Amino acid sequence: MSTWFEKWYRRKADGRFQRQPDCGVAAARSVQSRRHGCCRGIFAEDSRNHGRQVGRAGVRAVLKDIQSTFPDVQLAIVDSVVEGEWVVVRCTFTGTHRGVGRIPVNGGMLMGVQPTGRHFEVQHIHMYRVRNGEITEHFANRDDIGMMQQLGLLPAVPGNDLCDANKACVRRQFEELWNNGHLDRIDDFFAKDFMNFGQQYQDGRALVKHIVTIWRTAFPDLRFTVDSMVAEGDSVMCEASFQGTHLGELQLIPPLEGPSLPPSGKTFRVKHMHRFRLKEAKIVEHFAVRDDLGMFKQLGHLGTFSR
Repeated sequence: MSTWFEKWYRRKADGRFQRQPDCGVAAARSVQSRRHGCCRGIFAEDSRNHGRQVGRAGVRAVLKDIQSTFPDVQLAIVDSVVEGEWVVVRCTFTGTHRGVGRIPVNGGMLMGVQPTGRHFEVQHIHMYRVRNGEITEHFANRDDIGMMQQLGLLPAVPGNDLCDANKACVRRQFEELWNNGHLDRIDDFFAKDFMNFGQQYQDGRALVKHIVTIWRTAFPDLRFTVDSMVAEGDSVMCEASFQGTHLGELQLIPPLEGPSLPPSGKTFRVKHMHRFRLKEAKIVEHFAVRDDLGMFKQLGHLGTFSR
């Protein structure tokens, strides 16, 4: 999807049109204003939503209401397809319910509902028609029921509560700890007796902090993206994309062994498979199969291990 639309949509997903949680009120309002103002030049004046003409003003009102209802809202593209005038994207939609909805967005189920303070994460599929460089039409298939269940506003399906909670914990630890470096949140995701690759540690949380710090020092723009996830019982399996730019020294730690690697300035992107075991919504055990060979080859450090 190498069009202007991809650039705009990915900018939105990366947060450039979103309020950041650590911004002051004035800065947040400025970012919010830019986000709503982005409608001009992106959406046509007579754009339609689900077959109904809403125009730019309608789109702007929807964005404003979503932002006020979920101040930390994020939209991350998982996959995309383009053919002719149509662009289809599958994305992950996340946020924390901290405001009151005022217009019938997300099925109209949050209008007038007091904030629950709960976090949600669901999948969306959006379909856009683009003509003359502007979006003229939009349709979406959203998991509104899943969102409402996670917010505690609808009863959950019996038997799915544990799996959903475990999957949410795994997703959020990737985002909070690895992608954003919020190590002060470690207690929210990991048990103190956490085991890694079958080895028990005196303080598992301290180990995770140490590991994350090493990788984020070497790759300041490090990012995990969960591509697929399956949960059963107390276990969660996920396929993830791992990427970054080698700008700092990489200290090798088990299961890797060898000398520290100086920054190469090169970028990498590889696939991982992770297995997590959870107890009381906290991670107690982790195993992984990683493409370290592919990573070191892309970074130009493969020779270090052949000597």
